Amino acid sequence: MNIKEAVVWLKVLQIFAIVGIFLFSSVANEALAGQKDDDSDIAEIEDVYSGPEIVINVAARQMHVYLEDEYVKSYPIAVGSRRFRTPLGPRTMHQVVLNAWWIPPKSEWAKNSKPSPPGKNNPLGSLKMRLGGAIMAHGTNKPKTIGKAASHGCIRMFTEDAQELAYWIVENVAFDDIDKFDKAELNKRRSVYINLTEKVPVDVIYDFVEVKDKTLFVYRDVYSLIPNKIEKITEELELSGIDMEDVDFDFIKEELKTAKNKEDLSFTFREISISERKKVEEMEMEQAESSEPVQMASN
Repeated sequence: MNIKEAVVWLKVLQIFAIVGIFLFSSVANEALAGQKDDDSDIAEIEDVYSGPEIVINVAARQMHVYLEDEYVKSYPIAVGSRRFRTPLGPRTMHQVVLNAWWIPPKSEWAKNSKPSPPGKNNPLGSLKMRLGGAIMAHGTNKPKTIGKAASHGCIRMFTEDAQELAYWIVENVAFDDIDKFDKAELNKRRSVYINLTEKVPVDVIYDFVEVKDKTLFVYRDVYSLIPNKIEKITEELELSGIDMEDVDFDFIKEELKTAKNKEDLSFTFREISISERKKVEEMEMEQAESSEPVQMASN
């Protein structure tokens, strides 16, 4: 082999070497990418939140509590008035304050108010749970407002309910701080702060209609956000699987008209069933026909 042929073979070997390195690099990168995807999946699984969750239904003036997607309990609440509406959307609870001071917000309605120390006259009851911004869930010194749209945007609870919820939240999210409840009890004039190690998801919704346990619930449209109430009721009933042809919408419309958006309504499926209502009417007619008037005896 002469020098010229040797040079040619050397170039051929270099080309094969380059191709081999490229192929090896591609395979290695794919393997690493696959490993990275696997690691990402593991991280995603590890990051799945399984702690307490709270759903606040403004229209129903109710708070629902869940743990690991399982229903735990519901609380009656007061929400923001029509003028000071509770903002809708997702939030997070990140702090619990026991024996909380009430500090007047920088709002026109509170301009003449003074800070209130912990005690029976405190608008927060005995504690507050921060939900981001100026919004809080807290106790109250006005228990008669619970169940109404009466606050300045915050979520009012019966103080004993707020205490129960706060303890349960800390127990499930920041157990190492559970002893702070005893600390707060020893000195009720001193605020105690508990920063939650995990932020608790809070979803503030406006479900004007709900179907639960074969019962239709129609709540007051406290913020007048539902222009077509029958349409919303129809949508919810369709999702429930009820026989839509058997629903007595005339009856529902009449009940809505009578309520004048001043009270919550509830109907069992039997109560809004045309066939069931007809059966009841027939039974009442039969009873009326079978009953004979009592004859007074003549002297």
